[in-house]
Amino acid sequence: MTNENDIFISNCEELFRNSLTFEKGLHNEGDKKKYMALVKGGKCFLPYFNDKKGLFFAPSRFLGYKNNNIDIHIKNIAKDGRVTNKVINKILQYHPTGSSLFSSKFEEFLDKLGIQKDLTAIDKLKFWITPEVNIQINSEQCEQIQSGKKITGTEREQLIFARDGQGKFRNDLLTHWEGKCCLTGISLNEVLRASHIKPWRDSNDDERLDKFNCLLLSANLDALFDSGLISFDSKTGSILISKKINRHVQKALLLHKDMKINIDPNHAKYLEWHRKFIFSNY
Repeated sequence: MTNENDIFISNCEELFRNSLTFEKGLHNEGDKKKYMALVKGGKCFLPYFNDKKGLFFAPSRFLGYKNNNIDIHIKNIAKDGRVTNKVINKILQYHPTGSSLFSSKFEEFLDKLGIQKDLTAIDKLKFWITPEVNIQINSEQCEQIQSGKKITGTEREQLIFARDGQGKFRNDLLTHWEGKCCLTGISLNEVLRASHIKPWRDSNDDERLDKFNCLLLSANLDALFDSGLISFDSKTGSILISKKINRHVQKALLLHKDMKINIDPNHAKYLEWHRKFIFSNY
């Protein structure tokens, strides 16, 4: 009987090694068309930076198999993206999510490769956004803000503070929510977090400064919301709890289906976005 450890990757080192192996197909004339076909057919991707070459995307169905290469992958008739997704989820300890920013970056990536893909399909893609990639993207966006010629120095400062949930942005948020976690009512300032509904990386400058694109949550709820394990109904404010959180964990986290937040109509578009692209209920 074949051991799964002999078939699938089991750690981050193997995951990123496969990413670089996959990328070699782009630079090998014999494998380039196969590489492009695999990119075009992917649904879940790992974005990664490769030094000065920029942002690349590797499909999960390729990444999940141990010691993979393009020739081996093409011949693997048992390959299954649903299985490799679970393998990568286990390694990274989180699930892929939708992202308008990374969908846009992926579209740019396809353009560079000369690949045509249905734009509606691109909007449905999901990505494992690692902390390293997120930091790099945020850094690039901050540089763009710092060098922006259409905004004032004060606006630049506000945007940078908004990214970190600080300054006037945080004060406005504290005022709106009366200094309390919007779900539990906890008022201990040290554990309250300014939690963007539509993430900073996916928002334009106006959305980043919009107090209605943010909730004031305690740290544990902020982590659940940011990872898509909870969300809120855009009309009623009722909590939505992912099926990934079983009853025992819900009890430990003091979560229950009757919880809700008091939302303003201006929160609705952001909560709808969060439910569509971030909330993970499978």
